[in-house]
Amino acid sequence: MVSLELRQHISATTDRFYEQEKCNIGHLGKWYKEHKQLSPWKRAAGIYILHLSQPQLFFEGNHRTGALIMSHILAADGKPPFVLRVANAEAYFNPSTLAKMTRKSMVTNLYKLPKIRKKFAKFLKEQARAKYLTAS
Repeated sequence: MVSLELRQHISATTDRFYEQEKCNIGHLGKWYKEHKQLSPWKRAAGIYILHLSQPQLFFEGNHRTGALIMSHILAADGKPPFVLRVANAEAYFNPSTLAKMTRKSMVTNLYKLPKIRKKFAKFLKEQARAKYLTAS
């Protein structure tokens, strides 16, 4: 039996995921469709930064979910997934934290978030390791 607390959490998460005004799954899907022409690195970085900036899609687990979404976008285009390692952790968490602390608005969407996305896309491309792909 599911507790009342868990049911309330699931309900609030579902509402946030589908209905949140500034960022819901529809916003992410729309951004992705509008940017299909970009490289997989830029698309993965764009979705990740949009996902992490405030308000976030989930109450918790946004870094983990964002990393999985990035890896899916990259792998679907034949690129290696992003793998967090000790060697790249600081370079990953610095822009992630900056994005997380940024509230979505017209100004940030036009100026601040694109700068973070551009640098993060470059970072993702530099982190690509063919050894993380398997031969089909």
